[in-house]
Amino acid sequence: MAITILQKPAELSFSGNGMLFKVKSDRAIASMGTKAQNAIDIIQLAVGDSIKLDYGNDYIEIKVVDNPNNLGYEVRPVAIGETNKGSAILSALQNNFYLNRHFDLSASGNQARLYAKEIGSQFNISPRVEENKYSVVEGSGEDAALLPNFKIMVEIYLNRIDGSGYDIIYTEQLNTDNLLSDELTIDVSKALNAALEHDIPDFNDTTITFCKKSKRTYYVQFTEVYGDNPLPMQTLISDIFHVAKGGLSYHGNRTADLVSWLNREPEPEYDRFLKQGDSVIKVRTNQPEYLHFINLRSQTSAIRLKIELLFADESIQTIVLEPISVSLYDKLCIPTGYTYLGLTDHNPNLTLREYKVSLINQNQQPISQKITYKMDYFYREIVRYFCYSTSLSGIDTLATHGRVTASYEFSQEESRKPRFADYKLTDGDYTQFNQKIRRTFKAVTNYVTKRQFDLLTDFVLSKHKFIVRTFRALPISVDGKEFGKHKDLQNLHPYEFEYMYNFEDDHYTEGDSDDNGAYIDELYLPESANNSHFTYTFPFLLS
Repeated sequence: MAITILQKPAELSFSGNGMLFKVKSDRAIASMGTKAQNAIDIIQLAVGDSIKLDYGNDYIEIKVVDNPNNLGYEVRPVAIGETNKGSAILSALQNNFYLNRHFDLSASGNQARLYAKEIGSQFNISPRVEENKYSVVEGSGEDAALLPNFKIMVEIYLNRIDGSGYDIIYTEQLNTDNLLSDELTIDVSKALNAALEHDIPDFNDTTITFCKKSKRTYYVQFTEVYGDNPLPMQTLISDIFHVAKGGLSYHGNRTADLVSWLNREPEPEYDRFLKQGDSVIKVRTNQPEYLHFINLRSQTSAIRLKIELLFADESIQTIVLEPISVSLYDKLCIPTGYTYLGLTDHNPNLTLREYKVSLINQNQQPISQKITYKMDYFYREIVRYFCYSTSLSGIDTLATHGRVTASYEFSQEESRKPRFADYKLTDGDYTQFNQKIRRTFKAVTNYVTKRQFDLLTDFVLSKHKFIVRTFRALPISVDGKEFGKHKDLQNLHPYEFEYMYNFEDDHYTEGDSDDNGAYIDELYLPESANNSHFTYTFPFLLS
């Protein structure tokens, strides 16, 4: 007596896609049930007689006539001296739609047999005796039955972030797939997806880190529960599986699972990063960029980041960082921005045209695709960097430039103050509290292709969005009902969107710590201004 696993997820799966377990209990069914074996014994049938069959929710009456049709509700008379009387009515039974659907029909001697095609008491034909005419013998079919109060208790255990053990994140006693089934199918992805978190990097950190929140291990425990006073009985514990936060699209999930999506070719160098879009990216010197990688190779024990620099004079320089020890299915977050990699210190007298990053193993063999970053040195007015968690549980960057439109939303609460004997008009009758300011901005993307615009749905739908300034991240959300429009055959478009800070401003100005401006004589020019507003240090305010 035991539970067996009939279907299980892949060893590594995305939590946003289905992860099905199907188990079977050989203890669930107390009785397998039997098929009804009914019979009609014919003595004689005369015109005006009828054969009445009553079972389940069906009632069928077959009349005896001289010239029967072939619709299954009429038979010819049967004389008392005939032999093989069962065959005389068999064709009528076979022509009857309901009898033919529910029973296997045959004849033997003076008996017509109606053997049910399915298990259950609903196909027992009620016994009937018509004196000197016919009699119906009930088939004694029995229903299949589960043990009383039978359920399968499902418990999902997810390992802790620090790796110290497992915590239970889901427990439920579930019925089998149907009332007479000994099998249970459950999708564990919803519980796991809710428990996993995105790994948000420290945007001021330049080191490669392990993603321990968004990639974890789990196992599932199945326990039979039954009895008049239900008690847990036999238990089965699954193998340990790996799950990563995120998911492929509906079409992508039907085309490939996570492992085959990451490794589209059998060669190790084709292992993909958790990144959608082009493998060639334009970047600026202070632009934050990240790549995420899952080690799919059990033979890979260490990973090193390889950087290939191509300068304007066609010279090439290769940099290989220190190795990092890894295990199978470890997930890494790798900062790959120009400043994050410290590329300003390499050949500062040469102009860097582009750099390529990839991963190699402990044997210097490539294990990942190459991502090319082309340097963008063009003048851009007021560049902003938006970093966001993607549907693949990575971090992507949306760079915009140009002026934005800002609006300020102010809210407060008010209450009336009591008057005392020493009341003065300057005391006032009302006081305000919970004063808040929230700012909303309208920004425009750079000119992007239709494919790039489609990938921006990750930005709009992401639960973790930030605007990154001088390697510090401020949380934002996207506002508004519309995010751009696209017309066929028009491939390049800028798209306008609104965003707001996800916190209440508790300061009077934003430039008190990181916007020192530039002093020219006695005029103060704020860096964030567009040279249309000036503040004279004393004593005038010029506009």
